[in-house]
Amino acid sequence: MSEQETVDRINAMLAEMPPLAAAALVQQWHKDAARMGAQALEPPPLMRAPEFPWGLHGLNATVARYECRQPGCSTVYLEQADELPGPLTLPANFTADDVSAAITAQADERSQLRLDRVQQAFTEHYRTEHPEALEEIHGTPSPAAR
Repeated sequence: MSEQETVDRINAMLAEMPPLAAAALVQQWHKDAARMGAQALEPPPLMRAPEFPWGLHGLNATVARYECRQPGCSTVYLEQADELPGPLTLPANFTADDVSAAITAQADERSQLRLDRVQQAFTEHYRTEHPEALEEIHGTPSPAAR
């Protein structure tokens, strides 16, 4: 199927939908495209995706294991992934949607903080063990180049 045929099929599908639903779908596509475009500009992570759960399984499975991406490097970083969430901040007349949004925001924040800690640990590892790769991947000057 050619690109034009695909576009024609999508336009036909949108024409059959209620206008508000079609507009919402197109708006979501634009948001997704913008997010993917921003992600394409980000440098690749210094570590592989976590192995989770690592070690124990079942109710005690709370550790994520991250590995260095460099071939032949055996460096791993273990991160406790079971931080207890704090209290939720809700409006006085909260709804189920408010609770859901608060839980999601809190989980997103804890996840980002965890990712920042892991990324910082691997940045330090790369500075000492793989400075040339750090410069190549993230544009951080290698100590050897100074």
